[in-house]
Amino acid sequence: MRSVTLFALCCFIVAAAKPAITDYVFLDIAIDGDAAGRLTIGLYGDVVPKTVKNFVGLCTGDYGFGKKGYPLSYRNSVFHRIIPGFMAQGGDFTSGDGRGGESIYGRKFEDENFDIKHDRKGIVSMANSGEDTNGSQFFITTVATPWLDGHHVAFGIVVDGMEVLDEIEKCGSKSGKPTAVVRIMNCGLLDEDGEEKKEEEDEKKEEVIEDDKKEEEEEEEEKKSEEEEEKEEEDEKGDEEDKKEEEEEEDGEDGDTIKLTKREKAIVKEVLLLMKKQFLRD
Repeated sequence: MRSVTLFALCCFIVAAAKPAITDYVFLDIAIDGDAAGRLTIGLYGDVVPKTVKNFVGLCTGDYGFGKKGYPLSYRNSVFHRIIPGFMAQGGDFTSGDGRGGESIYGRKFEDENFDIKHDRKGIVSMANSGEDTNGSQFFITTVATPWLDGHHVAFGIVVDGMEVLDEIEKCGSKSGKPTAVVRIMNCGLLDEDGEEKKEEEDEKKEEVIEDDKKEEEEEEEEKKSEEEEEKEEEDEKGDEEDKKEEEEEEDGEDGDTIKLTKREKAIVKEVLLLMKKQFLRD
């Protein structure tokens, strides 16, 4: 109860100073394999909806796999660049060194705006390699960094877990190379009470699984029905061929037996007698 109250209080304080927060996500951090705690981040979806949608999608992992074949998720990715007195950068889940990453859109996307300023510790902003080159990499400021305004799209703020951010900062160096492995062990979306949206997500996944299962069963049933129809057609075709062969055999038998009239029989008899007489003469 106390944690929920503190969470709500933090959210209220942040909301009073910044635009309305539309979504809350969490990053569970581990340092050299040991749990360090949770960062709770509030997102400004009304200000930069496309950027927030991308970040939420990469936290939940709802977009499956990207074009590079990697899961579109921050889970198990690292903070690859940490500079004390500046920021901690992560989000490269493809190469882990700042050269990779991928947005949920399958491409780099544009800078929406620069309305949110880098005016305090805990601002969450997009890392980039120039204008309109946003992907999945992001950074969290450890101090105010106003010189980044107009160059990087800020979209959120740490509302709980500043002590975790301090621990992350301690793992940095002047060069930016971390002195310890700082990893996002888990991440996802939170509800208004700061609880993970697990049940809803699980139900959604179960529904998808059920739908897929039902679809597979329907496809199998349809395939089975088609096979049965094909078999029936083949059987009918075989019966027709057998019947045709029987009819042809009957026609052949009828052709071997010549039925003569009385007149024709008399003529044949007369011809046979003449042939016999001729044979005797010879």
